[in-house]
Amino acid sequence: MATVTLRVDDRTKEDLDALARSRGTTITDLLRPLIDELTGRATKEPGAHPVHLTLVERRILSMQHAILARLDPGLEDVHRLRSEALDNGFAGAYSEEFLGVDAELSARDCEVVHDLLDMFSVLGPSVDRLDPAGLASLGEDAVGHLAFRGLDGNDALESRMLAYAKYLIEAGRWTNLAGYFEQNDGGNSHWRALPAYQRMLEAYTPLYMTKVKRGFGPDHHLLDAGELAQVARANRQG
Repeated sequence: MATVTLRVDDRTKEDLDALARSRGTTITDLLRPLIDELTGRATKEPGAHPVHLTLVERRILSMQHAILARLDPGLEDVHRLRSEALDNGFAGAYSEEFLGVDAELSARDCEVVHDLLDMFSVLGPSVDRLDPAGLASLGEDAVGHLAFRGLDGNDALESRMLAYAKYLIEAGRWTNLAGYFEQNDGGNSHWRALPAYQRMLEAYTPLYMTKVKRGFGPDHHLLDAGELAQVARANRQG
């Protein structure tokens, strides 16, 4: 793990020491959440909110509350208090500003969702085009392991990925998979599916890339029975 040295004046060091002691932690652990937030690695816990706001962010939010107070007199006191908390920098009240706003789903996790939707968009048609002999060689069990079964709506990460997958389909992408989400409890697998899917991706990706590089016809990217069997075995290895 890398080390970062930060030079501060003696007074700041004393203040940080005192703050860390009061919270029963170290200066490193005290500062790490702020660094994670600045670098876009904020916690993925549901309901996460910034631990600090800049002066500009506080001013903008405070002015918005002032506007909302005029537009909705019935909630004037609520907006006045929110504005007061922001003007005074009461960090403990910041969570009220972000109720109903989820923590970010990282760019990498979004990319994984893209990869999964791409993979199942190929696996389904690949199975569908097999002749009876190919299906028989693959086996009914393997066909089941090649099907998209959604993501776990009770898992912190998978539920976010599931929501993103449905968002993409509503936005007009991967619409060939829309029927699954409509017919299977909204795509909720009710069990952690991501580990198996990631193993499948590891087996599938080199097979697919080889197909794409050859590129002979409209179905050149589809997998044959032997290749599908490799991907199915990866699913079962967990």
